[in-house]
Amino acid sequence: MKKTFLSLVLCLLLAQVAYSQSQVIVKLSPFSLLHLNHPSLNAGVEFKPIPRMGLSADYGLSAPMFFPNRFAGKGNFRSHMLISDVRFYVDRDQSFFVGSEFFTYLMLYSKNNEYYYEDNTRIEYAQSDITIDQYGFRLMAGYQKEYANRFVFEMFTALGPRRVHIQHNAEITQVESNVVPDYGHYPGISDQFPGKENRLSFRIGIKLGIRMNSI
Repeated sequence: MKKTFLSLVLCLLLAQVAYSQSQVIVKLSPFSLLHLNHPSLNAGVEFKPIPRMGLSADYGLSAPMFFPNRFAGKGNFRSHMLISDVRFYVDRDQSFFVGSEFFTYLMLYSKNNEYYYEDNTRIEYAQSDITIDQYGFRLMAGYQKEYANRFVFEMFTALGPRRVHIQHNAEITQVESNVVPDYGHYPGISDQFPGKENRLSFRIGIKLGIRMNSI
């Protein structure tokens, strides 16, 4: 939660500074609503304090109202994602860019009548409040194109490490020892295995934006 608060403060400060700049782009990420597991509404702002340099801040909020079936079994689901990046445009037209981004992603939800593992112990519960906290950084590269001196199209990809922390606050009903965990074949994060671990983070996306007039 501390990392999320600090990232939120950073985003607010960045947005306030960006509002006073002439090179300001407000962006939306419409395809974030099509995420296979957790659709979200993402928006952000970029400003360029000096030529060929950009600073961006994005915020994403879970949107279970659009695809409720993708949140099935996860009661009271909510998530918050904060991303800030520094980018450098490498060509004269300021179209291609490289940079790095820091992100934090918090998910909160509850489950009923499920189980999780701790080493070789299977723990069943009637209800559990689950927290999944992620943070990390990624190296990024992308392309940005402006149309009619106003509208912006951006596509990008990013790759880097992330730290994942999964926690349960459960009403335990049964504990069974000497159980071999069923890890399955799903490559994503599973709340059946609480604890901390390092993983690789990959992101690809498209943003649509509009350049604001000078203030």
